[in-house]
Amino acid sequence: MDTGKKTTAWKAFRDLWVAGTVGGFLAALMRSVPLDLSKRVEAPSGLFTFDLVLRYAYLLWFIAYFLLSNLRKDELRKWDVAFDVIQSTASFFAAFALGIAVRGEGYQSSEAFQSANGAILAICFFSLLFFGRRDYREGHHPSNLLRIGGGVTAIVGWLVSRNNPLGLTHLVALAATLLLLSVLLILFGQMRINELPQSLEARMPTYIALLRYTRQGLGDRQGLAKA
Repeated sequence: MDTGKKTTAWKAFRDLWVAGTVGGFLAALMRSVPLDLSKRVEAPSGLFTFDLVLRYAYLLWFIAYFLLSNLRKDELRKWDVAFDVIQSTASFFAAFALGIAVRGEGYQSSEAFQSANGAILAICFFSLLFFGRRDYREGHHPSNLLRIGGGVTAIVGWLVSRNNPLGLTHLVALAATLLLLSVLLILFGQMRINELPQSLEARMPTYIALLRYTRQGLGDRQGLAKA
């Protein structure tokens, strides 16, 4: 098969896979929120509400991560497709464990938050495994620091989640780890956004060269006209 066609096919597959993943998350979110809002009215305690809000906060983290991690979908490099499949599978499992992907299913608080933090740890691990050396060679050292920081924070969250049942102190600690993960995600998003102009320029070398040639031609004509 022609290399160009093969690359195009893999890009199309990745686009559909990523779109399906984000769409599945958003569908689960819109389906679950009205039901859980009604459940909130009958909540037996504030601890139940805290637990529920934290579950949704983890899901929103996964959605934001997917949106930011796929800002450069125009480029297809080695291990990209495999990593997208792995991270979406881990994230969907976390959404199921949190009780949001499928109504009436999911795990108890301890196992649910262990699964969510385990999914984040898996994403950080495979991202470092697949892309860590490449980013280091290209001088993108902060990317690896964010991966390591996210993995360590997820391990802390996983250890906190092992306490069963989870009390207020444990939920506050989980909220703190999720806050730190959110800060790392914001830094990751800033890196992705800063890379966008370079990515767009790399996509359009012909158009940029044509634009420069046109400007040079116009300048030469104006110079001749003044002469």
